[in-house]
Amino acid sequence: MKVTKLRLALLGLILAGCATGLGHDREEAMETIGGAFKPIGAMAKAGTFDQAEVSEKAKVIAMELEHFGTLFPDASDKSGTTEKVWSDRAGFDAARNDARAAALELAAVTDAAAFPGAVKKLGDACGACHSTYRADF
Repeated sequence: MKVTKLRLALLGLILAGCATGLGHDREEAMETIGGAFKPIGAMAKAGTFDQAEVSEKAKVIAMELEHFGTLFPDASDKSGTTEKVWSDRAGFDAARNDARAAALELAAVTDAAAFPGAVKKLGDACGACHSTYRADF
């Protein structure tokens, strides 16, 4: 009886560890990016522009995209991704860096007239990476 309880406890610890692994970290990073983009997208849709908020949120996106690149070490967990992340690492890094550069450009926007174009550029860069490197769930 004690052996069974010990095995169940160990299994629980293993499963808990899996839930906090790289796959979880990747999801969390993307949720942070999505959460930061949400008010930017709402502003673009409404035709408003709050430069301070845009800059703050776009910097969060850029920071998370920088961090995101560290979450794909060779031979790591491949859940939630396509094999192409590893077979075309240079392309993946370039796509992620394009999105990061677009986020930094958006963070630097001070003119309301330039805002929609910068939002579109970031959205297009994110979409290009997702369409190539994100696995279907």
